[in-house]
Amino acid sequence: MAKDQELTHEEKLEKVKAMMKDIKIGSLTTIAERGLVSRPMAMQETEFDGDLWFLTFRDTPKIKEITADPRVNVSFSDDDENYVSISGRAEVLEDPEKKKDLWNKAFETIFNTEYDDPNLVLIKVHAHGAEYWESGSKVKAAYQFVANLVGDKEHDLGKNESVNLDQ
Repeated sequence: MAKDQELTHEEKLEKVKAMMKDIKIGSLTTIAERGLVSRPMAMQETEFDGDLWFLTFRDTPKIKEITADPRVNVSFSDDDENYVSISGRAEVLEDPEKKKDLWNKAFETIFNTEYDDPNLVLIKVHAHGAEYWESGSKVKAAYQFVANLVGDKEHDLGKNESVNLDQ
């Protein structure tokens, strides 16, 4: 990418927000004794402002892992064309008002409980950094993969940017 086409920090942040806007599921990676562990988590319907919110039960391994080491990563993909990776620190919260605010009827089925269940807790991920990849299409991504395999680095078929969110 030419220097005059580089995005500002604000533009990169807006790009991350736009890419995550309609994604419903993220993959939360925690650090366990046996290594890294990823699992799908339903995104809460709030605009990304540097924090990500998830609901889960208190007695799950991910809560123990976050308590032992709060460093996490959350990755997102939309139809395998665009990817976003968020690194940050997670904390477990028991905020009843925030749970109520984030709750929707679908969660009653998913969790088989109500928002005021004392075993239901929030995971808040404060993002420190983000990285995104935009391929533009599956065809371009496949072509780039093959081009890289044969050593052809001349074709720029997508964008990759990093954003420091601690600014």
